[in-house]
Amino acid sequence: MQTNDEPQSPRVRIGSWLLSMVPKIMTTRDGYDITPELQRWTAYLLACDFTENQAARAELWITRGDWSYKGKGARLEGSDFFPSDAKLKDILGETMVLLSRA
Repeated sequence: MQTNDEPQSPRVRIGSWLLSMVPKIMTTRDGYDITPELQRWTAYLLACDFTENQAARAELWITRGDWSYKGKGARLEGSDFFPSDAKLKDILGETMVLLSRA
């Protein structure tokens, strides 16, 4: 049995994060429901050794970024999980915030 002090497996951590993103994405992306894609995205992010820092950056881009260039009905792409500093700069302004876990 896992306690709160034990680290989660990468699969559980990524899967939990993606599941937490479902309502956020539905709210900010015109009802887009990623639930049917959770398994695929979990496998993709596991293969990429997706980190918590990358998850924080991805969440900013996915929920607050300007997706207008993608057109109506835009869907997640692999690159959305790895936004460039330029994309995040548009969200955060001139100040880039480094996120880390203590």
